[in-house]
Amino acid sequence: MDHFHTKTHKLKGSISPNIQENIKYTKKVMQNCNDLVQKQFKIGINHEISLYIVYMDGLVDTEMLQESVIRPLLQDSFPQERTAIDQYVIESADWKWINTMEDAMTAILSGNTVLFLDKEARAILFSSKSFPTRGVQNADQEVAIVGPKDSFTESLRTNTALIRRRIRDTRLKVIQKQIGTRSKTDYALMYIDDLVQIDILNKIKKQMDKICVDGIFDNGMLQQYLEKDSRTPFPLYQLTQRPDKVASSIMEGRIAVVLDNSPMVLLLPVTLNVFFQASDDYYNRWEITTFVR
Repeated sequence: MDHFHTKTHKLKGSISPNIQENIKYTKKVMQNCNDLVQKQFKIGINHEISLYIVYMDGLVDTEMLQESVIRPLLQDSFPQERTAIDQYVIESADWKWINTMEDAMTAILSGNTVLFLDKEARAILFSSKSFPTRGVQNADQEVAIVGPKDSFTESLRTNTALIRRRIRDTRLKVIQKQIGTRSKTDYALMYIDDLVQIDILNKIKKQMDKICVDGIFDNGMLQQYLEKDSRTPFPLYQLTQRPDKVASSIMEGRIAVVLDNSPMVLLLPVTLNVFFQASDDYYNRWEITTFVR
């Protein structure tokens, strides 16, 4: 009966209450992934609670993991009640329960840490992302004499933060999803709720959801999938590396597509005149800017 129960769990993709089944599944799926870190240990006064922690080396903040998760788990004063784990264990604020092995594997590959508990048909997910990134640098392609000098990096969260820093409005929305059946690349649609045209926003959402491809690694690739007519000599979308230009465009009612691993942000829709506009046009008097154009 137990064997049938376990099989049913695996077919549904849900986490098994038998921790050994979860360990077996993870090792099978992650076979030959030598950068995967797996730790099995027992906690409690009589070592009665079995745990299995999994994360990807190089993608997590190991110091935070050690101090906020592993150290509280191993301390002597840990309570015997298994139900108290989620109250005592975690000194990190950013965690949640997950129910399927697919969610667990995707979380691990995204830089999060998953903790499996014996006799518990769910697992705890910790946000422990710490990707190797380069710092915020000066814009080297769109150099402006006046105005801010910072530019986007390859980190999605850094890029959304650079835009949020400029627009402190609750109506600035960030819709985050994934694209690419294999790469599972994070992307975010950013817009201001009461300025954007809803029909254009819905159209872009549908176009993004329809894209079925193994992987997208840059906004240049995404741009080609979104283009309906590739025969036109005119660009159909605008790419920029400047956060101030994106913030200004969002304030004009446009939509920004921020893609993880890409130092450029896609702006849409576009009109012909936006391609005659430089980054520092916003900071000069309109008479001078018009004369230069």
